[in-house]
Amino acid sequence: MRRDSAVLIDSSVWIDYLRYKPPAPLVEEVNELILEEKAVIIPPILYEILVGARNEVVYDSLRERFSGVSQVEISATIWEESARLGFSLRRKGLVLPTTDVIISAAAIHYGLPILHADRHFDMIAKHSSLKILPRAS
Repeated sequence: MRRDSAVLIDSSVWIDYLRYKPPAPLVEEVNELILEEKAVIIPPILYEILVGARNEVVYDSLRERFSGVSQVEISATIWEESARLGFSLRRKGLVLPTTDVIISAAAIHYGLPILHADRHFDMIAKHSSLKILPRAS
């Protein structure tokens, strides 16, 4: 994976992508990122995907499917940066889901833009150096 062109794909996109009939433009966009080895996830995103599995078979299938997607880790430094980002956002009156703040802090730390379908990332981007990408519908 070349980090300079990699994209952190949020669970909000993966969930739409994995649906029974996902939007064709979204499928093309995600497939291209996967084929070019530019798709990246982090443990909290994988958690959000796996915890929603309907049963053990689906869980195992998802785990296997995501084993080939590049994953970057959440270090102690990123936890501290997450706390700082969350603290800063709260001072501005934004109380957002902890997972979204952690994902944002990791994206900022690694210099990865986020491909998402979650308005919380738009809010975070307005008050931080988070880079977001518009999602194909």
